[in-house]
Amino acid sequence: MPVPLLAAAVGRVMDSGARALGVLAAADDAAQAAVIARQEAAEREGRWSRLQGAERALAAATQAHAALTQAVTVLAPGEAAAPWGRPPRPVADPFAAASYVRAGGLEVPDHPDIPLLVPLLDRANLVLEADDADLGPLHSVALRALVGTGAGQLVLHGFDPQLRGLFAPFAPLRRADAGLLREIGTTPGDLDSMLKRLTAEVQRINELRRGSPVTLSGLRAGTGQPIESFRLVAIADFPAGFDAATAAALAALLRAGPACGVSFLVHHNRVIQPPHGVDVKHALAGVDVLSMGVPVRWSRLPDVGVLLDPPIASRLVAEAAEAVAQASEAMAPPQLPLADLLDPAGAPPRSSAEGICVPIGRSGQQIVEIVLGDERGQRHNVLVTGAVGQGKSNFLKVFVHALSARYGPEEVRLYLLDLKEGVTFHALASTPQSRDWLPQAAVIGFETDREFAVAVLDGLAGEFRRRAAIIKPYGDKLSVYRAQVPDAVMPRLVVVIDEFQILFTEDDEISTRAAGLLERLARQGRAYGIHLLLASQTISGITTLLAKQDGIYAQFPIRVAFKNSAGESRAVLDQHNPDAAELRYRGEAIVNLESGRQDANQRVTIAAADSVTLDVVRRRCWLARPPGSAPPEVFEGGRPVTLGHAIDRLRDLRAAARTHPLAGRVGLIGLAVAHPLRAEGVVFAAEPGRHLAILGAGSRRSPAGPDGEANLALGAMQAVAVSLALQHPAGDAKFTLFDLGRAGEATESGLDHLGWLLERLGLPLRLVPQADLGSELRRIAVEITSVAAQHDTHYILAPALDRAGTLSALDGDMVSDLDVLRSILRDGPARRTHLIGWWTSVGMYRNHLGFDASVEIDGVLALRISQRDVVDVMGHTVAWQPRDNRGLLYDRQEFPAPVTVVPMAPLTRADANALLRVDWEER
Repeated sequence: MPVPLLAAAVGRVMDSGARALGVLAAADDAAQAAVIARQEAAEREGRWSRLQGAERALAAATQAHAALTQAVTVLAPGEAAAPWGRPPRPVADPFAAASYVRAGGLEVPDHPDIPLLVPLLDRANLVLEADDADLGPLHSVALRALVGTGAGQLVLHGFDPQLRGLFAPFAPLRRADAGLLREIGTTPGDLDSMLKRLTAEVQRINELRRGSPVTLSGLRAGTGQPIESFRLVAIADFPAGFDAATAAALAALLRAGPACGVSFLVHHNRVIQPPHGVDVKHALAGVDVLSMGVPVRWSRLPDVGVLLDPPIASRLVAEAAEAVAQASEAMAPPQLPLADLLDPAGAPPRSSAEGICVPIGRSGQQIVEIVLGDERGQRHNVLVTGAVGQGKSNFLKVFVHALSARYGPEEVRLYLLDLKEGVTFHALASTPQSRDWLPQAAVIGFETDREFAVAVLDGLAGEFRRRAAIIKPYGDKLSVYRAQVPDAVMPRLVVVIDEFQILFTEDDEISTRAAGLLERLARQGRAYGIHLLLASQTISGITTLLAKQDGIYAQFPIRVAFKNSAGESRAVLDQHNPDAAELRYRGEAIVNLESGRQDANQRVTIAAADSVTLDVVRRRCWLARPPGSAPPEVFEGGRPVTLGHAIDRLRDLRAAARTHPLAGRVGLIGLAVAHPLRAEGVVFAAEPGRHLAILGAGSRRSPAGPDGEANLALGAMQAVAVSLALQHPAGDAKFTLFDLGRAGEATESGLDHLGWLLERLGLPLRLVPQADLGSELRRIAVEITSVAAQHDTHYILAPALDRAGTLSALDGDMVSDLDVLRSILRDGPARRTHLIGWWTSVGMYRNHLGFDASVEIDGVLALRISQRDVVDVMGHTVAWQPRDNRGLLYDRQEFPAPVTVVPMAPLTRADANALLRVDWEER
């Protein structure tokens, strides 16, 4: 009896897959030998013959048992087949899939340790048929599948119409990684939704398989990447909650699902009467059944009883679930080198006349590309989202470099703006002297101000109008124009804005302008080769754009969604599409070309933007740049600026001063947050009010300065003085500094470097101590009113004027220092005497000017002052929020409106030396 039972066990158990693994032959031979031995024993007579036959049968049985043990080790390694007895640990191999799992043991006399292995993931489904509600066997099989599959590679789904806590023991899985345990459905609506989503998943994997017989495991092996996820769907108390439609959907999934990585564990409760229209036998046709009874039977081995494993303790289930979750978090994501997607080195650049095509990753074996400018598909703009650390920045690097590797700067120009403190674009903007800046880049902004971003968009709107005027005589789009004028150079413009939602953080004019410009460029710019890629961690809270959803988001049919919350997934994809929440890896994304429609989802492994490949791409682009290519315009919002950023402007101002010696001079103060970038300042001319008032606290934390402090008020004052000095090449100017500062402030803030530099420029700085302030003011006032001609322009530097107090004390002639100061402000400009003063207190500034309308200062730089003070000084229409490294500059006579600037940082000796090395006569 034991021998034929063992032979049957070997033959039927192994037939479920061992032949393909090359171990069934040995077991078949052993079983055949055992049967032959039994026949020989029956035919022979005599005790010796029977004993000899029994020995042969025992040897054959031993060989069969050994073969079966070997097969079990191959088919279900590790925890998938081991008896319970300790907390199960997840398998280490990310490619592992629990194709076979232990459900118990076979009742073979004299061989109690033969496991029952049932095929599951990638192969089959399993029905657990019972007359009770015990879910213990289901939990046992599900846990073995979980620990026998690569960590993070198996997602559990469930339907629990009786609310019996289907996956309650697996709760730690959700706490550690919600993606591994989906919400358990409880209503017929939940069931219908789940089955529809699984059907879409099967259809999507079938597209990856492209009709080949290879299963999901085969796809993973072929790509060398653990792509996609296996899914195990547990259904409790079937057929409760089903109707004819959902039963038909289940039957279809049971047939097609396993090859696509979707397998079912169905707990068929025979006590529950099938609902009307549900044919249980038809729905579960062809599925392996483990029938709970006395004894337990398996449909593939009906003649052999089964001993189910004892229930595993809930504590051990929880520990195993926790271990799987932790291992999935530590699992390295799939790696796809960017170099695998790029055209071969030396390949000719492509034309962008008909559009641009950018490789970004793979879906299975297929390279996935984003196409912009496709007139047939009308896909021109891209929307990208993803939670922190999920791969959005990597994607932007891949997109920019893959695009640049295919198209030269005469075919594509990039406008790259990062509105946060990211480093995504830093490597693209090396110094002009270096040999790796990206020639395709026209503008690059780091920590970009909203004002700068809007200025760039405004400039692009101007370019849109320019192109429209050129193209319209030939047609209505770029491709038509380039076909008729093949020698024309009109590259496509790709605008990439990372963290674009910051444009809409305030309900103000900037937000309104940004929304209007984005809408216009998205809707109309495509015809003239202007494309937008907007990226953000979140878009669900952008009310300014949500109100214009039909106008803006409808113009972004290409959606790229990295892992995020279900709510964010619905915001970027579609209100019925939460699939970005189900992504498993950093660098994995949903790419959707149909405005987020769920059935158009494509799960893509985005290429890895390794620094070596990126460096090679930039170097090749730089070497292939057209003659005369200029480096990109770079705005780095968090970095202090110096006069070294304005050399060309200073050369132009110096040349203009030579040509027009009586014209006003421009004292540069900072870099305007505008496009194109330009150093801005105040004009000092022989006209009333031509002075500069710097208002507010000037200090902020900054890398500049020996102790980390930088005083931007003093930095701006020094920049004004040096730029003015350079505009007096004949030496026809003099500088006076009122030393009103605290001890050591001059050294800390670069004032000593200012004196050193002015002396070497031939315009020594005269220092007036605070004790001599009153007498010096009177001397200057007398000089102004003197009948003698005054040839030299006089610039008075007065830092921290409010430290001088009210200046209201009267002298013997009943004249105060304040009266003298006001006379200088009133009469000085006409005699080319100008004040550059700094008041930390706006109240003291107002006190010093008084109420005489003839005493005025036209140039104002606001630093850290309140909105109320800004309105008081510049007008009620001006809005200003103080920010690090920013100021608001206004010249009443020269500017139509105040301008946000990055004030010049205090001088360092290195800055001073660099300015002295410049050939100022070169233009």
